[in-house]
Amino acid sequence: MVRFTRERAILWLYGELSDLVAQSILSADAADRLHAHYGELTPPKRRPIAIIVLGLLGATLIGLGIILVLAHNWEFMSRYMRTAISIGVLLIAQAIAAWVMIRQSQSIAWREGAGTFLMAMIGTSIALIAQTYHLPSDMDSFLLTWMLLSAPIVYLLDATLPAILYLVGITSWAGHVQSESGHAAWFWLLALLATPHAVAVIRRDPDGPRAIILAKAVCLCLTVATGVVFEKMLPGLWIVMYSALFGVFFLVGTRGAGESRQRWQVPMMLYGAVGTAVLSLALTFPEPWHQIGWRFYHTGPRYHLAGAITDYVVVVLFASLAVILLADAVRRHHWQRCLFGVMPLLAALGYAATSADAPEAVAQVMFNLYLAILGVVTLVGALHDENMVQLNFGLAMLAGLITARFFDTDLDFVVRGVAFILIGIGFLSANLILLRRRSNTREDQP
Repeated sequence: MVRFTRERAILWLYGELSDLVAQSILSADAADRLHAHYGELTPPKRRPIAIIVLGLLGATLIGLGIILVLAHNWEFMSRYMRTAISIGVLLIAQAIAAWVMIRQSQSIAWREGAGTFLMAMIGTSIALIAQTYHLPSDMDSFLLTWMLLSAPIVYLLDATLPAILYLVGITSWAGHVQSESGHAAWFWLLALLATPHAVAVIRRDPDGPRAIILAKAVCLCLTVATGVVFEKMLPGLWIVMYSALFGVFFLVGTRGAGESRQRWQVPMMLYGAVGTAVLSLALTFPEPWHQIGWRFYHTGPRYHLAGAITDYVVVVLFASLAVILLADAVRRHHWQRCLFGVMPLLAALGYAATSADAPEAVAQVMFNLYLAILGVVTLVGALHDENMVQLNFGLAMLAGLITARFFDTDLDFVVRGVAFILIGIGFLSANLILLRRRSNTREDQP
């Protein structure tokens, strides 16, 4: 990461040299000496994404083909033949993976394809052996065994798609466990197994497709798993957890904003921003604030103390991380980021107040004001930066808040219709103003 970040900094410096010379901040001789000192830079070599995709597609098709051929002839085979085939396909996949490690270790396409194929064959072999010997059907054990056996593939082949499949697998395992009245507190430790690979991929090539796709998968799986895994013994604790999770996503995604931001951070910023807006809108309604806190603590066979304790630890960890990142944003005077990052504190305040028997309307009013301020600040910032995406995001937050409040009241349909028309006119007008400003800016440039 150090080498790649240094190259980005030098490339930025080269782009600034001409302006520095034109403004007499640097002499032409000094600029030439700086250029000679750092030398010519060659961009990092990238593999065509099409090759990687085709390799993954080929591995997937081969795996599906093998499964279909076996399924067609399975009932005509003896038990010993079934066992031999079940073990044989796994050995073939392992042999291919070993060959890739020895002969094609520099090829991303081969590593990703072989890793995906081996992971698929592990699951296939487990399922075939279980079916052949009529082992008890237990989806939880099957998924957990499959994922644990597949985890080493991520590191042996340095393959990202198996890491993504692993995250999806443990999220599915957690969902199935919770649906069967179990508790999936082990999800958090299982997720940590993929963390070293994610850190290594991001450090090696933060702007590469693997880092970007992996960041998206991490955000999506953590968002789903948070709702699934939480024990829900303490009603309403999800409010604090989700606000902290989205706050961490956004603040991590916006660190080093501007030219120095890495592309893998953009998905985290988007997940955090959208998650914060959607959750804030949901918290303007009364339903999330009903019967929350210690007075409504749940007990019974559906709830597990070990899972509940894990919930509390995870909430404290994510909330602490969100506060640390927020403090860093305050120190850097990044006030717009602070506005998004402050939501975990507001959620904790609303949760504590409502749990202490304060009227639910207090928390609702607080989040109505917060979302309105968030939308206005985002809108103003978009007009200043001439950012179309940010502009429409700010408008969407304000429109969502206004629409929600219209459905809360008994206003006439004509009044609501006129309001929606005005909102639509506002969307169009703001976009037209920004487009006109951008066109005028281009005309003013030499």
